[in-house]
Amino acid sequence: MAVLEAQPAALALRREYNEVAARIDTLVRLYSAERLTRLADPSITPGVILPQGMRLVLLIWADDEAKLFLNGAPVGETRLTPTRIEIPELYLQSENLLTARCWDTDRVESGFMAGLYVEDGAGLRPVLTTAEGQGWEVASGTQQGTAATEIFYAHTQPDMPGAQVMWGSQLFGNVDLQVQFSAADVSRAVRQTPETAMLTRVQDRKMEFHESIARLVGLQERRRELSTRLSAGAQRLDVHLRFHNGAFFSGLGYTLGQASPLEEETDLAIETALQSWTRQLPASHQELVLQEARALRGMAAATAAAPLREAAGKMADRHADRQADYRPPDEQGAVGVGEGGEAGESAGSGGSRGSAVTIIPSTSFLFMAGLVILLASWTGIHGWRGWLLWHAVDWVEEA
Repeated sequence: MAVLEAQPAALALRREYNEVAARIDTLVRLYSAERLTRLADPSITPGVILPQGMRLVLLIWADDEAKLFLNGAPVGETRLTPTRIEIPELYLQSENLLTARCWDTDRVESGFMAGLYVEDGAGLRPVLTTAEGQGWEVASGTQQGTAATEIFYAHTQPDMPGAQVMWGSQLFGNVDLQVQFSAADVSRAVRQTPETAMLTRVQDRKMEFHESIARLVGLQERRRELSTRLSAGAQRLDVHLRFHNGAFFSGLGYTLGQASPLEEETDLAIETALQSWTRQLPASHQELVLQEARALRGMAAATAAAPLREAAGKMADRHADRQADYRPPDEQGAVGVGEGGEAGESAGSGGSRGSAVTIIPSTSFLFMAGLVILLASWTGIHGWRGWLLWHAVDWVEEA
């Protein structure tokens, strides 16, 4: 009887173990075993160690949407709203590549701004920003390898120190931009005079890849706990149900639908490496590892590119309308479905976005309003005069 009562509990443990193993496998496949193993390589040290109280932050803004990657690892995303993302220096290398995948969704204006800064209580020290001369270039398409340029942007924009609006050699559409920087560039920024201008309205997010690493470490810890509990009542020496080297199954091999079998042996090897890596990190970084904003509509919603026809001298004759207290435009239009089935919003920077909504031009609206007021006044006046005339007559009922 005791054995029968224990079976449901053991089965629940096994099911939870399998679910945790599947989640670990998904993360390992998503970020690749090679990248995770390289991250945990004890021979690779961070490219720079920032002084106490300083941190590396990335400020990004896009019209309409952008996703950022550091050395191929996802950093974060933004839509119309300034976004601040702290990047732990443990992800920096001696040489680094920052990539921005940007796209327009509403054919009003298009642009991208970013700044990588060393931040402390005194302000922001620029490492690099979106500005000509900083090394930004187009990373894909027919213009690949050409220098990215600053563009004129008519609407208000956030006041990111040293950053300008950039795009490709066309309006709208999508563009991939990239820039290289070194650990030495970060070290030089530490010694610069800080910029005191700081955004007062900005959304804070964690680095996407860093959150996934923290989640992966947590799942691995839970798997070890479940493995210990399963081992207590197991009849076999190894409780792991692993797919071994793609050649044969040790115990039970299970799959994710039509995907290949879970390569748990690879996951366990990465788990061991990450455990060792986490223990060797400084205490502040260990806390980082062991500790949402407007939804993007996705690349599927990107508009078609249009030729860029700027008037000569337009950039020089007009100044950008920058605001430290930048307020993102109101969302207008129907909610759409973006890349990956994720619900997004049809919105824009001009306050008149959204192809699903027709906006009446202001001149026509004023004309129609004036006409309605005129007709209402005419009806009121003549109605009043008719009422007075009616009561002025002494009406006598005929016999």
